Amino acid sequence: RKEQQRLERENDRVKDEINHLNQKITHENILKYKLWEECNKTCPYTGKEINVTQLFSGEVQVEHILPWSRSLNDSFMNKTLCFADENRAKGDLTPYEFYSKQGKEKWELIKSQALFCFKNKKNYPKAYVKFKQFIKTKFDDDFVSRQLNDTRYISKEAKNYLGKICSDVQVSPGQVTSNL
Repeated sequence: RKEQQRLERENDRVKDEINHLNQKITHENILKYKLWEECNKTCPYTGKEINVTQLFSGEVQVEHILPWSRSLNDSFMNKTLCFADENRAKGDLTPYEFYSKQGKEKWELIKSQALFCFKNKKNYPKAYVKFKQFIKTKFDDDFVSRQLNDTRYISKEAKNYLGKICSDVQVSPGQVTSNL
């Protein structure tokens, strides 16, 4: 409850800031503003400062650190800001996969830029955790199969538990659920 209240106060503060900037208060703008503050108003990929005009112009995008298509992680902890051109270039790769191909020096530069961006621990204590995710060198591509196994297991356990209450419990395959 305390965490929810803290987040509500934070969202109210951000909404006031966005309002003062004469921008629409939307989920996307709130997210961008929070990420902008979190990364010290700097793009962790390019090291370039992001000014407030760029933030709301479309020049800057919300970017998934670990690609959403591979991780299915759409949480705040997997997002940062990035200039749109850099985001397109990075594509469906992790920061390590993309920048290490450009040489060890480039990867070291990206890591130091990201450290600068995410070392803002005073306002966002979880930012350092995000930095650790940013510099991961190994990506667990088996996320989806792990999630499917977890779903199968919980379905089986739920059926067993509910079967004690009601004898007519049926579980349908995931494909049926997907089609529905």
